[in-house]
Amino acid sequence: MEGVAQRTRVPDPRTPLPTVAYRACRLAVHLLLGLFVVAALYPHWTPERRDAVKRRWSARLLRILNIAVEAPFRDLPSGTLLVANHISWLDIFAINALSPACFVAKAEVRAWPVIGWLTSRTNTLFLRRDSARDAKQLCTEIANQLRRGQTIMFFPEGSSTDGTLVLPFRSALFQAAIDAKRQVLPIALSYHDARAQQSLLPAYAGDTSLFQSVMSVLSCRSLTVRLQAGPALSTEREQRNDLAAWSHEAIAKRLFSTDGFARCAEVTRSADANLDSAHDTVFLSRRSEGVFGAAKLKAGQSGLASIQ
Repeated sequence: MEGVAQRTRVPDPRTPLPTVAYRACRLAVHLLLGLFVVAALYPHWTPERRDAVKRRWSARLLRILNIAVEAPFRDLPSGTLLVANHISWLDIFAINALSPACFVAKAEVRAWPVIGWLTSRTNTLFLRRDSARDAKQLCTEIANQLRRGQTIMFFPEGSSTDGTLVLPFRSALFQAAIDAKRQVLPIALSYHDARAQQSLLPAYAGDTSLFQSVMSVLSCRSLTVRLQAGPALSTEREQRNDLAAWSHEAIAKRLFSTDGFARCAEVTRSADANLDSAHDTVFLSRRSEGVFGAAKLKAGQSGLASIQ
């Protein structure tokens, strides 16, 4: 499609098997070191030292995997609610390598080998997606942390994709930024191979297992994760649905051309039209200045209505 970056599933040339094995060994050692540090040292450090170590550890993990980070920023303003599209288990480490944040993750992440244990002990908040009560309590906790100057990040799609589209945004947790009177900063995430083509290999989505995703990343000769920040959104006198809409638009506009964004919206509309429980949410902003116009997308995913 014109205006949309080429995408690839197979890196060219392939990484030699000895290199893959070497990376896997280094990654295992790095994870074991992380387990030791978190178990023995992390609880005794100040928040500032924890953030510094988290940044260095995340940056080293990416270097082991030969992943470069391309971003126009290094430090993010404290007390900001960050929102991004979700592609891979690498997303968290890419953000932390630049500016450590407290992440909101789905409750299932706790069960992930090694990573689940690490995240549960490094200032991660967990959300049960099928519980409206849990979402409300978590929203209160996020607002309190934002007021204390903590940067919080979550993925409002509620699921991961391969990066070729942006799913509808769930608006419930945007209320935390409104309650705390803090800004929302949208961030567009994408992965690219050595030829600067968009790569689908890091994706942890669909039927891909965590092991398969890790092996795909290990087999890449090199990758670049690109982070593009949108304009910071004021929450003063705003509604959470509007904030979700503007964040969605800001991210999609940075990932796709006009044609690509239209495709993203059409795919989302088509997929959600088959769901039994659906409600209308405006995802294209009245602030779009006529570039895309106003549209309504069906955003009825299982459990969505209960937490919004």
